[in-house]
Amino acid sequence: MKKITVLLTALILVLSLAACGSGTPAEITPQEESPAAPPAEGPVESDSDEPVSDGSQTGALTVTYYHGDENAEHIVSDTEEIPRLSAQALMDLLYEKEVLASPVTVNSCTVDGQNIVRLDVGGELSNLLSSMGTAGETIITGSITNTFLDAFKADGLYITSNGEELVSGHNIYDYILTFYKN
Repeated sequence: MKKITVLLTALILVLSLAACGSGTPAEITPQEESPAAPPAEGPVESDSDEPVSDGSQTGALTVTYYHGDENAEHIVSDTEEIPRLSAQALMDLLYEKEVLASPVTVNSCTVDGQNIVRLDVGGELSNLLSSMGTAGETIITGSITNTFLDAFKADGLYITSNGEELVSGHNIYDYILTFYKN
């Protein structure tokens, strides 16, 4: 029984590490045990003997994406197919479904050993959030967070913009985001 548990745990770890693939092997970055962990300095090799996949999928994959309801009061979900699971494919989906008013470039995405997605995006997201009211910003960040956590089966999301803390007119996102609930 213990052997099966160890094997299942290793399989889940490998799958979560592969989830943010961008065409190159997934990177694991260490995270300090703090609620406001800054991005880690440089990638660290996996100490697992399991092979690390680049996250590419053959054929379409159905994912759950999150967005505001028609009154922009609650975050609701729908499903859609994407060509493969990647951070850019998720951001593109959110733009196509008009969750995001403009496209957002993904610079990098990794899942660390603590099951935290570390997402670095271009300045478009900061600009978009700065142009919104507090309620709109909450719906957008909640939609992105919930979409990424659901797709990558992660426990948290740490977003940066061009390697720096994500800053909007209302918030400095120097902490790990968790699943938004209505």
